Amino acid sequence: MRACEEIPASARGRARRRQARRPDEASRRRSRPKAAGICSQALRQETLAIRRVPPARPVPGSEAPPRFLLRIAALLALALPLLPAARGQDKALERVELRVTAAAGAEATVDRGRADGLAAGDRVLFYPVGGGTYTGTVLRADDRSSTVELHDRTFVPAPGTRGEVLVPVERFAREEKKEEEAKEKAVPDHPPWENKDDGFTKDKPLLARVDPVHPDRRPRRLTGRAYLVSQVIQSTDGDLSSMLVRGGVDALCTNVWKGGDLHVNAELDYFTNVDDNEDLNLLVRWLSYAKGGNRFSPTRWEVGRFPQSGMPEFLYLDGFEWGRRRSNGHRYGASVGFMPELDQDFETGSDFQIAGYYQWVSGPREELTIAAGFQQTWHHGDPDRDLLVLKVLRLPVNGWDFNATVWIDFYTGYDNVKEGVDVTQAVAQVNRHYADGSGLSATYQHLAFPDIQRQGEFTPPLAAEIADDRMDLVGLNGWWRMRENLRIEGHLSGWIDQQDEGGEAELGVEVNDLVLRNSRFELQGFAGIGQYEDYAGGRISYGHYESRGFWELMYEYSFHHEHAFPDNLDDIQQHRFRVSGGLYLPSGFDVTFYAETRVWDVEFAWVLGLALQKSF
Repeated sequence: MRACEEIPASARGRARRRQARRPDEASRRRSRPKAAGICSQALRQETLAIRRVPPARPVPGSEAPPRFLLRIAALLALALPLLPAARGQDKALERVELRVTAAAGAEATVDRGRADGLAAGDRVLFYPVGGGTYTGTVLRADDRSSTVELHDRTFVPAPGTRGEVLVPVERFAREEKKEEEAKEKAVPDHPPWENKDDGFTKDKPLLARVDPVHPDRRPRRLTGRAYLVSQVIQSTDGDLSSMLVRGGVDALCTNVWKGGDLHVNAELDYFTNVDDNEDLNLLVRWLSYAKGGNRFSPTRWEVGRFPQSGMPEFLYLDGFEWGRRRSNGHRYGASVGFMPELDQDFETGSDFQIAGYYQWVSGPREELTIAAGFQQTWHHGDPDRDLLVLKVLRLPVNGWDFNATVWIDFYTGYDNVKEGVDVTQAVAQVNRHYADGSGLSATYQHLAFPDIQRQGEFTPPLAAEIADDRMDLVGLNGWWRMRENLRIEGHLSGWIDQQDEGGEAELGVEVNDLVLRNSRFELQGFAGIGQYEDYAGGRISYGHYESRGFWELMYEYSFHHEHAFPDNLDDIQQHRFRVSGGLYLPSGFDVTFYAETRVWDVEFAWVLGLALQKSF
C-alpha cells in the first residue's frame, strides 16, 4: 500500500492509464481500504468508488441530461427561496483558522469546535498543499472539534491541511456588547433594595439561585440548510469523465416531544457509475430523535439512523445509543443496532453491532481526555470484527496540542487470513499555535486492511493484500508569520509501504493585502519521489476574500518523470488552471463554484462544480 503523495491528483489519471498497460501491474488488484475515521489522502483516488456518494461517469458530452434530472434540479432551485431567511447571515464574519485532523469519504474533522465559536451551517474554506481553495459546511460542532461536509467529493484533505471557518462576529462580541451597553446606560435613582439576597455568598455564581428555563418550556425551533450541488468532469479520455448532481436538506428541530431533538439529513443523488449506467438514489444519512445530554439531564439517548456520538469511530448506526455524563465529567455509554454500508445506498441489515465506551477527563476544562471503546460486529449472523479503539486528546489553553487514535483488531479463530492482534489504523498529531500566527504540526499515519466480511467500508481485497498491504506516513507542516501580512509555509512528508518508499516537499510564501485589501497572494515550489514517477513544479495563486464572498485564481506547472517507460514516453509536462469563488447573500443563500483545467501532453480534462445552499 503506497501513499499517493508521490503522484499529484492532476497527473494520476495519465499515470494510472499507463500503469494499466503494464503487464505486471494489470494482473494485480491495487485496491485500497477506505479510512474509517482517519484521513486517507494517500488513498484518495482508490476510494472514490466506495464513498457514500461516489463520483461517477457522466452522460457523454454530446447528450443532454435526462428530463427527470432537470425537473428535480428546477424544483429544488424553486423551493430554496421559499425557505425562511437565515438568521445572522448578513452580519460581519470573522475568520477562525483551523487544521484538519482526519477525513474519510465526504467529511473531514477539524480541530475547532463550539468553544471557538463554530456552529452547524458555518462555511469553511480549505487551502491544501496541492493548491486551490475548497469549500465545505460544518455539519455538527462538538466542544473542541467539528465535522465538515466537503462540497467537492474528489477532494480529501490530508491531516494538517490549513483552513478557515467564517464565524459571525456577533458570536464573539455578544457578551462584550452587553457589557458596553450596560456601561453606557446611566444608572437611575432607585429606592433601597428590599431583597437582601439572603443565602447568597461570594463563592457562588451571580445567578446561582435563578431557575434556568427548562428545554420543555422553550419554543420549538427549526434550523438547517437546503442545498443543490453538481459536478461535471470531462476528458479527452472517456475513462476519466463523470457527472454528479446532489440535492438535499439537513434540518434540526429542537424541543420536539418534551424537549427532544429531531434531526433529518437526506439527499437525492443522480450519477452515472463506472459502467456508464445512470442511477438515482435517495440517501438518508441521518434520521433520528435524541433527548438529554444537557445540564438538566446527564443521560442522553438517541434512536434512529445517526453517526454515533459517544465513539464516532464506530461510524453510522441504525439502532439505539445511550450515554451518561458523571458529575466529575467522565462519560460512558453503549449502542446496539445495524451498521449501514458506507456506499451510495447506505443499505442496512447485513451487519449487526454492539458497542460500549468510557471517556475519562482531567477536570472541568477537559484539557486531557482518554477514551476507550469496544465494538463487536456480526455479518449475516456470523462473528466478523472485534475492534478496540483507543483515543487520547490533549488541548491545553496554551502549549502543544496532541491527539491520537488507534484501531486494534482482535482475530479469534473465525477469521480467514489474520491471527492474533493487529493495529489496523493509527493516527497521531501534535500541533503548536503561537500568538503571532506561526505554528507547527506533525502527523503520523498507519493504515492496513482488516480481515472482515463487511462490505462498503473497504474495497474487497485479495487474501495476500489483507496479509501484507500497509502504509506508514510521517508529515511535518510549519508556518512562520514573519510580518503581519507575510507568512512562510512548508510541508515535508515521507511514506513507506510493503514494496517501496518515497516522499514530497513543498515551500511557499503567502502575502496578504497585496494590491487589494483582504487579498492573498501565494507562490509555492514542490517536488516528490514516488513509486511510479518523480515530479517537481511550482504554482502561483491570487485571491480576494471578504465576508460576502471570495474569488481565487491559480496556475500550476509541473514536470513528471515516469518510471519504467521508454525514453520517448517517460516525461510529462502538465499545466493546471483553477478558478473558484463564492457569494454569500444576506438572504441566507450561498453560491460557490469552481472550474479547473488540466493539460498534459496531448490530453485535456476539465472539471466544473457548482453549489447552491440556503440556510434557515
